[in-house]
Amino acid sequence: MKRSLKNNPFSRLFDTISSCMKPVISVLMAAGILKLLIILIGYTGLFTLSPQTEDVLSAVSNAAFYFLPVFTAYSSACHFRVNPLFAMVCAAVLLLPDFIELLSTQEKIRFLFLPVYKASYAFSVLPAILLVYVLSKLTGSLEKVSNKTFRTFFLPVITITFTSIIGILFVGPLCTIIGNGISAFIFELQEINPVLSWAVFSALSPFLTMTGTSWIFTAIVLESLGNTGMEIGYMVSSFICVTAIAGVALGAYFNEPGSPERHAYLSAGLVALFAGITEPALYGICIPKKSLLAVASAASFAGGIYQGIFTPCSTVYSFPSVSTVLMFYQEGNPSNLFHAISAAAIGFITALALTIAVKYIRGPEQRGQAHKGFPPPHS
Repeated sequence: MKRSLKNNPFSRLFDTISSCMKPVISVLMAAGILKLLIILIGYTGLFTLSPQTEDVLSAVSNAAFYFLPVFTAYSSACHFRVNPLFAMVCAAVLLLPDFIELLSTQEKIRFLFLPVYKASYAFSVLPAILLVYVLSKLTGSLEKVSNKTFRTFFLPVITITFTSIIGILFVGPLCTIIGNGISAFIFELQEINPVLSWAVFSALSPFLTMTGTSWIFTAIVLESLGNTGMEIGYMVSSFICVTAIAGVALGAYFNEPGSPERHAYLSAGLVALFAGITEPALYGICIPKKSLLAVASAASFAGGIYQGIFTPCSTVYSFPSVSTVLMFYQEGNPSNLFHAISAAAIGFITALALTIAVKYIRGPEQRGQAHKGFPPPHS
């Protein structure tokens, strides 16, 4: 039974993502805590004395998330045992300002006779991991059939160039196409059963974060806010997902009183809950322990059902969290804020309760692996 689980392709995929993300978690945690401190200092009014100070600190915090594909490429290269600098260059191509500007043009873009898919790769993880996997396979194949002179002078330029092109033409767009397919499915479901559609969207939100395709819905939200002054509910679903992942992290904190990573769980949960930054908890807790990823998804589904019934929405764009909960306030419609908070509370309480319950239905060996996602405190 254990062997069949290890041979499961989905299990191997999540194990690979976990291994590749483990070294990056401390960076995401630091950026998330800084983001939370910026929010708290903002409430004191101190930034009014020097507004640029907030901008500088925000740039430091945002850089860790914007360039996440590059950091992920480095750690993935260590996992796949390929040159980390080659991997970072291939990932950096997707974030190059000139390339982003090229993708933003209205005209169709082609490389030779092949179309270049227009997508955004900032904040994404899965495209970088797949890209480095391709790099490792290409490098390994060429090393087997080449001599030392070829490997010294030609291997770097061939592997970097071909991997970057493969990333632009195939790997990166693949993740975006998956995200587009999910969004199309949800749009279709909204026509059939609006309540179920919001539940499904909330449940899939963690996976959209992994593939870096949540930006698709960000564009929809911004367009809707510009046209009507409100969006139809995507921000509420994101809020539910945030609180559900926070509930998992805090549940793991209560489950592991003797764990050296216990305080990391607490930090990840608070950063998610109050700053809306879920990456440390998602990659450090949920993905390494796949049952907790299912818990986060199930809890988000429960909150999404409540959302689908009462249809709260937002009138502004922001990272949804406890600190920014007033984004759901509507003048003349106080119930909107109440229903948004209630939906998120259902996600949080369900995740917290299920995470604690999972401890008692796992075997002793699985219990010992519950905190394997975070790196050691002094690594």
